[in-house]
Amino acid sequence: MCFRRNCEIIVKRSLSPWLRPDFTFRMTPLYYKQQKALSVIADVTLKMITEREGKLKQEKLQENSHDAKTGKYFSHAPTNVPSTYVN
Repeated sequence: MCFRRNCEIIVKRSLSPWLRPDFTFRMTPLYYKQQKALSVIADVTLKMITEREGKLKQEKLQENSHDAKTGKYFSHAPTNVPSTYVN
């Protein structure tokens, strides 16, 4: 919704010559609507990034604890090693 609203404002501004200069655009209600939409978009983006970072950290911790419990220290060990070299 906010992205669409922001796109509509950009189109209105590009089609209206009196809205193109910043000093006149900032005196209109469209400027405040655009700032509100940009703020919501930035907040949602930051929230998504933070959640994803948390999930990745949690997955990394679970992977490390699982490897420690099973005794696997190299989870990406080669599988084509001859059996004479494997304990």
